[in-house]
Amino acid sequence: MPILHDPLSWRLFKSTQCPPCCTIPTLDADAYEMYPKSRWVYNKLTIAELQNLKCGPHGTEPPFFPIFSKPIYNLGGMGADARVIISRDHYLRSFTAGHMLSKFLVGEHHSTDTAIVVGEPVWFSHTKGIAGPEQTWDYWEVNMPGDDRLRTSLTDFVKEHLSGYSGMANIETIGDKIIEVHLRFSEQ
Repeated sequence: MPILHDPLSWRLFKSTQCPPCCTIPTLDADAYEMYPKSRWVYNKLTIAELQNLKCGPHGTEPPFFPIFSKPIYNLGGMGADARVIISRDHYLRSFTAGHMLSKFLVGEHHSTDTAIVVGEPVWFSHTKGIAGPEQTWDYWEVNMPGDDRLRTSLTDFVKEHLSGYSGMANIETIGDKIIEVHLRFSEQ
């Protein structure tokens, strides 16, 4: 099947018709291997730096609190062990190798699938995260309208940083800031 998927989610794709010449990843590890020139997007520290967000790897001194901590790279559960850190003492006790810190963002959380043709977004599908405790998500509302500011932010980022890429992307945002990019679409 040209849609590469987790065996646990086969039911979502079993009736999907996909041309044999087309391979569509739904897992980050598959997308990472398929798109070596664009795989840098899985580095969440780089994504934050490109947007001039206050950030750094664990071990650097945060300029303010609260901050948000998450893995720099993680292809199997991008936000594994992510957490809010409320003070310098909490930060020193929470040091985690391979994690980054960034400004604690507030605003609506969207997970947007977009089809990209040579760096040009040609289709969007928005899913809105309904917040749970501690920056987690209670549930997702699918097929939500996205506002113009969100589409503009995503389009500008893709045109500037993924100019040669063609394929699907899932881009997660809080407000108009990108927090994660995946070179695949979401199962949501």
